[in-house]
Amino acid sequence: MYKIANTFMLIFLIFFIFLLIPQMALAWGPGVHTLISFNLLDELKAYGSVFYPIVSNNFWEFLYGSLAPDFMVAKKLVSKKNNSHNFDFADKLIDSAKNEKELSFALGYLSHLASDKIMHEVFLSDYKIVNSFEHISVELLSDAYYANYLNVVSFVLKRKSALDKPLKANFGLVINTFIGKNILRLSTKNAISSISKNIVVNNFKIEKIDKKVIDSYIKFSLKSSLTRITKLK
Repeated sequence: MYKIANTFMLIFLIFFIFLLIPQMALAWGPGVHTLISFNLLDELKAYGSVFYPIVSNNFWEFLYGSLAPDFMVAKKLVSKKNNSHNFDFADKLIDSAKNEKELSFALGYLSHLASDKIMHEVFLSDYKIVNSFEHISVELLSDAYYANYLNVVSFVLKRKSALDKPLKANFGLVINTFIGKNILRLSTKNAISSISKNIVVNNFKIEKIDKKVIDSYIKFSLKSSLTRITKLK
């Protein structure tokens, strides 16, 4: 009975996300951002970037930063002043970093935005995806392809950190961030990943975008992130 009730609750939460808050559309989901982060670490090493030792020695902070921009939900409803999902905010994080942990977090934050830029301006444009539900569907399908990385996301989000304090400028943003982090935690559940993929394939006709296509855009996002970081002074 407990398992049935638990499964029902998971299904209800998925439909809640789909039907009630389409403004929550992100770009890449947490699983893909984590995949990109691991690959980016290798690319920074191969490039010989001065930031490689910082990221390598503080990789948890980097991973946390790569998820942090999506702690803010319903970004379209947040005032421009308080919206932290932009490159200006990332640049401020980098400039104000007082130690290597904070800098690694800020670099992860920047990499997230650079990756999302490819998703928004290239991937969604190429496939003419403008509907919020289809947008969320692509996110869910992409993460379902890389469900093994969701375990890493779950581990990262379990640890408490003050690194996301700049995202909480007022009480409203504290609540916003709390909701966003818990939605990301929910998305890491295996049942959520499986159910969401089935919903996508059976109802939104996104199955035409196969894994090879998504892989190509992920590589493009990785390149964008590497370029952003290596151009920093």
